[in-house]
Amino acid sequence: MADLTIVKIGGAVCHDFIDEKGSRSKVTAIVVPIRLKMSGSELEIAWGCNRGDACFNESCRYSKPYREKKFEIKL
Repeated sequence: MADLTIVKIGGAVCHDFIDEKGSRSKVTAIVVPIRLKMSGSELEIAWGCNRGDACFNESCRYSKPYREKKFEIKL
């Protein structure tokens, strides 16, 4: 029998939200699973933030600038 994984979703205060004008403010953000994928016997979960498309904080992994950033891979 397979194990059941329950993912809890909830809101949190984000102190690092930056709007399109560059103003930092405190907002409520909800981080939710946006993709579930079975990889062998492991469940892979990709997360997203409801404020991600409106946030311009380049250091936040959910923000639009971070997602559009090109990462260099050095070999």
